[in-house]
Amino acid sequence: MSYGYTPNEQANGSAQVSQDGILVTKRTILSNPGTKLDYGLYYNAINTLVQASQVTWTQGRYKQSLSSPQFGAQSTVIIPNGSFVQTVTLHLKFPTALGANMVLNRGWGFAAIQSISFLMGSSNVPQITIQGQTLYQLMLAQCEGVLKRSEMLSLGGQETFGSASATYIPSCDIIIPLPFSSCAGKDIQLPYDTNLLQNPITVNIQLAPLRNFCSGVGVASYAQYAFGRAEVSLKLGDMLNKDAGLRRKMQDNPDLIYGYPFNHYQSYQAAFTSLGGGSSTTRATINLLGFINADLLGIVIGVQQAIQQSPARTNDIINPLIYEEVEDVQIDFNGLVMHSTTGSQHKLTGMNSVNDAVYVQQSLINIPTVAGTAPFTSTPVNVYPVYIDFAQVRSMNFFREYENVWRIGNNTLTLNLRTPNLADGTNCIVYCTYIYNGILNTKAGETEIFFN
Repeated sequence: MSYGYTPNEQANGSAQVSQDGILVTKRTILSNPGTKLDYGLYYNAINTLVQASQVTWTQGRYKQSLSSPQFGAQSTVIIPNGSFVQTVTLHLKFPTALGANMVLNRGWGFAAIQSISFLMGSSNVPQITIQGQTLYQLMLAQCEGVLKRSEMLSLGGQETFGSASATYIPSCDIIIPLPFSSCAGKDIQLPYDTNLLQNPITVNIQLAPLRNFCSGVGVASYAQYAFGRAEVSLKLGDMLNKDAGLRRKMQDNPDLIYGYPFNHYQSYQAAFTSLGGGSSTTRATINLLGFINADLLGIVIGVQQAIQQSPARTNDIINPLIYEEVEDVQIDFNGLVMHSTTGSQHKLTGMNSVNDAVYVQQSLINIPTVAGTAPFTSTPVNVYPVYIDFAQVRSMNFFREYENVWRIGNNTLTLNLRTPNLADGTNCIVYCTYIYNGILNTKAGETEIFFN
């Protein structure tokens, strides 16, 4: 027992236990710390659980093609009522092999999505929007280990040089982060019962222009303007006895409310010029703005050279998912230090409360001698996002427990950092994902979303 021996008060009425169940008036008896039951050798009613209702899960039984698979177009996906829904997966595939002098980066599917937005049936909150870099950062944050994170990145689109393989048609598969959908494994959130809604869940997917995730001089002559295949598939659970769910009870009493906790994600980015190259100790200062009045669990940060998104030479190579090395990261709130790591110490503190290192195995496409023209080469690199945790345990998708943390709505955090591998004055962009507590209340077939 974690807090000592709790006496049997019938046998020893004089023993007392404090109301919080932590402090006791007698020492723990190490030879008899509690009731002895053998849970380790036989399955029994104590160590075995079974779900009361029969629920069968299917993957991909419901699929919907994007109505507008054109590069840069927006499509609306409808998640119908009738099942529990947990994971939303997107598949994208080019119509043909890439042409000569065309390049796709590893994980290009995350760059191919400009933003997603969703609406939970009829709601008091309009569509919630998440930008593309946040999709990438959430995948990095929600995966439990390096191998899974790197595999997710590879499944999100293999690095491809167009002239190297005339028969390979690139494709990608990624998970769309929603209140009920994440990349987490055992710590995944519970599914959401769409039977409780009067109207279906709608998800808008805004695809990015081709040049946002594919580069090289061959892009200009590529004759295709849309993905050959673009579809969403769902993981669904169906009860054998639907009356065992909450729908009938909530229909009988419209005042009943079902609360579904989730993590809310907010995208933010800011431009700045780098400082602290080489052995310099000078740091760049960036103001982080736009915080809502909700529990701020943490921030995921990635720093990128602006040239990786907007090359100086026309048709040159882009690396939209490569983050730069940073050092001496510090977060201040009204002069109070809330997070400070010396040198590359954020790579160490980033492993607090998680089971593995926090990097992902990426691939940097090198700049060719002639802009955007083969031969192309790449260099393996480890990309480290920076995790700023304000909770004791990192929370990137809700799992069983709310972390009760501070609120700084409409205030400013000051981010200071060095970029040791960049010359001073290099144009950079910091991409941030703010993580908050949220609750989705369902009542009378409609939803209300609150950011706690």
